[in-house]
Amino acid sequence: MNKITNIITIESKGVTHELNLDNKISDLLNILSLANSQTDKSEENPEIIQKYIMEINLKNGIKIKSAPRDEFLSGKTELEDLIHPYFQNKIKENENENENGNGNAKDSIINSINIPKMELELNKNDKIMVFTPHPDDEILGACGLLYKSFEKKLDIKVVYMTSGKGGGNADERKNEAISGIAKLGGERKDLIFSNLPFYTKKDRVVTEEDYNYVAKIIEENKPTSIFICADIFDPNGTHKKCFDVLMKLYSSGLYKDIKFYFYYSVWYWPKENEFSHILNYEFDTYRLKVYAMLEHKSQLVNGFMGEDPRPFYQRACARDGFYGAKYGSIYSEVYYLLN
Repeated sequence: MNKITNIITIESKGVTHELNLDNKISDLLNILSLANSQTDKSEENPEIIQKYIMEINLKNGIKIKSAPRDEFLSGKTELEDLIHPYFQNKIKENENENENGNGNAKDSIINSINIPKMELELNKNDKIMVFTPHPDDEILGACGLLYKSFEKKLDIKVVYMTSGKGGGNADERKNEAISGIAKLGGERKDLIFSNLPFYTKKDRVVTEEDYNYVAKIIEENKPTSIFICADIFDPNGTHKKCFDVLMKLYSSGLYKDIKFYFYYSVWYWPKENEFSHILNYEFDTYRLKVYAMLEHKSQLVNGFMGEDPRPFYQRACARDGFYGAKYGSIYSEVYYLLN
């Protein structure tokens, strides 16, 4: 595989295929990074390169679903854009409102896409809760927020919604989380290790018990800001279930005085209409992010890596570097204020 040029060549089953970057594959593959940073691993396991095609469109951060390479090259399947259902429904709501005579549909959709970006400000009087589906998603998606909160000695709690036992030993993952947060300046007292009821069941069906469980945590801690992991495309579906629990509570109207934000882990690159706030951070924080992720030793290689062969911290830092370059920093995390 050659370096990034106008033409990418891929050899599959002894046949060389040329893909023009100006056409369907505009900036090409997540897995292109293997050509530089993961050469050794690709030699150990060449099939991981041969199996899937993925694309990240670096012009606007849109992540395209993977497709089996043979099917794509034979024309049997197309790459498909990942669409976040929350924002898809938001645009539909705008369209419905305008069909009822409440405005201009085109203007409404444009306005929903062109959200002005603001710096995420942290107030000393804030009480922050960061809900994370697994131990490590909080570092992947909100490391800058965590580091700056610990540095400013803000009142912040990280709530682990599951033990993560599906991807490793629960006790091991708990200890990794404590060590990872310590790298950012946090302490054990800043962490709440919960385990939603659905995660302990064989069928893992979310019930009213899960909503009540999380509601109790919120009511006991009385936060002024809640951060929800809106990255719902993880392979085992746990992110989506945790997201749905929090979104039902948000939609209940019981927490109107609390600011709700989205942050994103590593399974989704939010589009321009899917974040409103930016948190810039520098190289020193980037290093801490990597060090914190390296404490999650059980997650460097596991059975839930998806099609992208890079370790999670490499995926997160690549995305943060993209947004940083776009918004005048070395690295940037992005957040979306719901209310």
